[in-house]
Amino acid sequence: MKRCLRWILLLLCACYGTAFALPPCPAAGYYHLCAGKESWPNGNRYVGEYKSNKKHGQGVYTAANGDSYSGEFKDGTYNGIGTYRFANGSIYSGEFKDGKRTGQGVFTRADGSTVVGEWLGDLAQGRVMEFARDATLLRSGLYDKGRLVSPYALTLSMFPRLAENPVVQAILGAQAARQAAEAARVAAAEAEKLAQQRALAEAQQRAEAARLAAEAAEQRAAEEARLTRERQAEEARQARAQAEAEMQRQAELLRQAQAAADLLAAQQAQAEAEVQAADAQPAAHTEDKKTEDLQAAEQQKAEKPDTERGPTQVKPIPPRQVTPRSSGTSGATLPIKDCAECPDMVLLPSGSLLMKLDKSADPKTAVAVEVRSFAIGKTEVTQRQWKAIMGDNPSRFVACGPDCPVENVSWKDVAQFIRKLNQKTGQNYRLPSESEWEYAARAGGSETLFGEGNPALEDHAWYIANSQKTSHQVAGKKANPFGLHDLYGNVWEWVEDCYHDSYAGLPTDGSAWASACPSPQRVLRGGSWSDEAGSMRNRGRYAPEVRNLITGFRLARSPSPP
Repeated sequence: MKRCLRWILLLLCACYGTAFALPPCPAAGYYHLCAGKESWPNGNRYVGEYKSNKKHGQGVYTAANGDSYSGEFKDGTYNGIGTYRFANGSIYSGEFKDGKRTGQGVFTRADGSTVVGEWLGDLAQGRVMEFARDATLLRSGLYDKGRLVSPYALTLSMFPRLAENPVVQAILGAQAARQAAEAARVAAAEAEKLAQQRALAEAQQRAEAARLAAEAAEQRAAEEARLTRERQAEEARQARAQAEAEMQRQAELLRQAQAAADLLAAQQAQAEAEVQAADAQPAAHTEDKKTEDLQAAEQQKAEKPDTERGPTQVKPIPPRQVTPRSSGTSGATLPIKDCAECPDMVLLPSGSLLMKLDKSADPKTAVAVEVRSFAIGKTEVTQRQWKAIMGDNPSRFVACGPDCPVENVSWKDVAQFIRKLNQKTGQNYRLPSESEWEYAARAGGSETLFGEGNPALEDHAWYIANSQKTSHQVAGKKANPFGLHDLYGNVWEWVEDCYHDSYAGLPTDGSAWASACPSPQRVLRGGSWSDEAGSMRNRGRYAPEVRNLITGFRLARSPSPP
């Protein structure tokens, strides 16, 4: 406390010139143990205590250049604790010896930065700390002649003689405030972090609850859909079984009635023949007639038990087996329609064909494929049929009419259509494989497809030469020998296969080539209304997400089991 009061007293003396404890010095003569003042021609002046005619004790010295010192003097120079103010605004408060800054002191520059530490001969020498204007520590360590030579950490507590210095106390206060602010900032950041963690945990809990609810809803929907499919499939199976049983019963009744009518007609014809013979030879053949009558009676007697037992039981006639011709197929087909909204299907017989690329002249590149019997759409799927199942019409050529092919559908859109159609019918509709499509397009036996230079193309396909740059109603052109329309032109048709550059590795059983796919692209066949004649034979490919106003499809499905 005493040291602090001493610093305050020195500052007051420097600023205001306070009275001293010693008696005033004489106006002239020898100054000793007195308080007086003195000035020099160069403008320097002194106010303070004297001893042995020298400045000694407390005093204030002001230089002509504007510098001033207030503090302790000894033997005429600065010695002890004092404050030196420079004309440029810098201030040094601390210990002096022999008129120089020596010992512990605080130097405050005009820009507000501060140097705290040990001094020797007006230069920082020893342990020193430098602070910025805002009391932020800039550097610290061992100084030699005013220069940092060995940086290391220091604290203000290492300078106990400066503890009461107002500048040091201000630095300590600023540091304490900064530490408090930093602690508050850390606490606020920690609180914010905890709040964020709690919010994140709550959000995760809500998301998990939503996910579980969604999974439960999805499972319920899947179970309901499964039960619905099973119920619809069972209803369809029972309906088919009832229809088949009724057809068999009607066929059996018709066969029995026809057999009875044939037997009656034969008996009537035989009786008429006998009467005519008897009229022509009444006398000569009496015995013969008796014999014939007896034989006829015996014949009728022999036939009578069958008639009494009722209609003759005949085994059902098995369906006709279709076998390939030497050319590779049979022309037998069977129409199928599973529901009012379903496309008309044609059941094709099994057969074989060679699959090869037109650009390959090497016959070794051809792949022999055996195609099992399957059903394929008589036409491309129409806008009407698509809307009946999906509820919308994505086509660009809506003005063409509901019986025009649906287009602007991707391969994935078609997969959704097929899934819904199968749920409705209980059947296994699908896209045809590329082998099945080409088998249907060739109508089994032909070795080539329609293409450029084929005069029949005009009668069978809508393409750039006759389409007027739009699609047309399905079945508007002639059917091929299998009864199928628009396999060429109108719209490109998606098939199940993914795209491969060649047919090497193509399944030989006619199934789709959907394994070892080099890319996600899917195959399209048949060309469209916008293509030249030569494109009718080509293979197209698109990514399964692509929609285009020239792409549509037709359906296929395997025959129902007996």
